[in-house]
Amino acid sequence: MKCALQKPHFVTRFRAKPGIRRIADMLFAASMFVIGFFVLGLGLGSISPAMAEKVDTSSIKCMVAMLFYLTEGDFGALIMVVAGISMLVSAALGNYKAATSLLVVAI
Repeated sequence: MKCALQKPHFVTRFRAKPGIRRIADMLFAASMFVIGFFVLGLGLGSISPAMAEKVDTSSIKCMVAMLFYLTEGDFGALIMVVAGISMLVSAALGNYKAATSLLVVAI
């Protein structure tokens, strides 16, 4: 009896033996680990200019402080109320994934 959900013939035609496939998978995983280790090692702060301390982040800190100031006031209350109402509407329509996301925004 043939199953309707079989793999296409070009996938199953070149199948390796289970032992060889396992060894190949382990070698691939080990090589990816080594490559990732070297990529992370070369991308440290001594080499990367983005991690150098010459970058002035005072403007970013100022903008984040202003955003927090806005969300603590009336604008934050407006966002919370709109997110709560939108959560109720999306839950009523059956979109529970969006409802949980909006619940996090409302809190």
